[in-house]
Amino acid sequence: MKNTKSSIYSDGKRRAKPADRRWQQIRSAPTFALGILLLGILPFHPGDSQDLGDQGGDGRALPEILQRSRHIAPGVSDRWEFIAFGEVVAVQKDKGALRILGPEPRELRRKSTAAIRKKFLTEMKPLTLLDRQGRVAGKFHGTRVVVDHGQRPKGLREIVLYGYFDLSDARVGLRTLSVGYQAGLYRPKAGYLRPAYDGSVTQSRQTLREFRHQIDGKIMTYIPEHFVIFGQGDNPTLDNFNPQFDERREQFVKRLKPFYIDRYEVTNEEFHRFVVQTGHPMPAAWRDTNRYPENTGDHPITIASYTDAMAYARWTGKRLPTEFEWELAARGGVSLLIENGDPESIFRRPRIYPIGDSFDPKLCNTLESGRGAPVPVSQLRDASPYKVFGMCGNAREWTSSWYGPYPGHRFAGKQAVAGKVFKVIRGGSYDQRQEFARADFRDYGGFPELSADRSAGFRLVVQK
Repeated sequence: MKNTKSSIYSDGKRRAKPADRRWQQIRSAPTFALGILLLGILPFHPGDSQDLGDQGGDGRALPEILQRSRHIAPGVSDRWEFIAFGEVVAVQKDKGALRILGPEPRELRRKSTAAIRKKFLTEMKPLTLLDRQGRVAGKFHGTRVVVDHGQRPKGLREIVLYGYFDLSDARVGLRTLSVGYQAGLYRPKAGYLRPAYDGSVTQSRQTLREFRHQIDGKIMTYIPEHFVIFGQGDNPTLDNFNPQFDERREQFVKRLKPFYIDRYEVTNEEFHRFVVQTGHPMPAAWRDTNRYPENTGDHPITIASYTDAMAYARWTGKRLPTEFEWELAARGGVSLLIENGDPESIFRRPRIYPIGDSFDPKLCNTLESGRGAPVPVSQLRDASPYKVFGMCGNAREWTSSWYGPYPGHRFAGKQAVAGKVFKVIRGGSYDQRQEFARADFRDYGGFPELSADRSAGFRLVVQK
């Protein structure tokens, strides 16, 4: 009997058809809405990637797989807390030594030698090694720790771990390790957000709702593949006018692949760390003290140029979001428009602000809030539909998109700024009015040039 809902694969298993085939059948708005309901956002149940089993070719878990994994409780799967980068400095068969690279792990700073030994030989044993793609390379069981006070400048200590390697559960096909091999060192911790290098989330078979990025330590939030309705359709004199705003046919909406975005904007402390580690030029306002203003480390940076943001992105292995990715994270996808399974509700308009249709100065740090300055990112409560913060205030943000009219629209009197001249800036700011905090508001920056306009902050994305 022919089964229209599944196919037999070469391994003999029956699975649902890849989701993309269903999208090809979408031709009208009601059908489009039904497709959104069926495929837009599948329920997510955390668990180990091995327990999730086979997935579709596009990397998304199929419904029967999700149903089978519902018994898996959060925190059961292997998750690791990043400790440090390590380099193999000696190896003989399964025995060897690891040297800690870079600065000391934060929890070991100002600790005694005895306390460091106790940490590595008891609390952090064994250490899991992850390669630059976030795959398990093996485990290291420490038996001895040597702390040398004389090998590093400014009183920093060199830490060398001696012990033996276990490659039995390696996921990268390693049989032996050689001197010079580098990997991230991790320890298991229940419920911890798994650190990962930018490429690892693209290779993971398990979709993580969030993870902590290995380079800059920022928590990144998952934005699923979706259609975004961008701009506004009421005022053609504005640069965010979208002539097809009220259309819901597939050819008139923007489909975006899944990605991860920083939950919060990059802070002064994070940008300063990047400058110190890479030698990137210090912002002019910081050069007298070689540091950001006192007590503002956890405030978003607001004086970055587009060139600064791109340099930081290259350092982390991430990238700036496009303006459509930014708007999707701030506004939500088409499925959020549908109410109670009614396909006609797809014609509802998307939210005006990241927090909803009504502006609240208590939530969005704009001129109306009266604060007059940025606030620590951790204090923000202006969550978008995907729990991304700071998109309707605090600091406006660079995107990677060139500033120009949307398809089917022409600027009136702005021809001089359109084209590949300036970059789109999104989001509200502490020193701008509430209309700048709209999810669809567009501004531009880069005058007189992209490296000289230091008037915004930024957050980054990683492709799923």
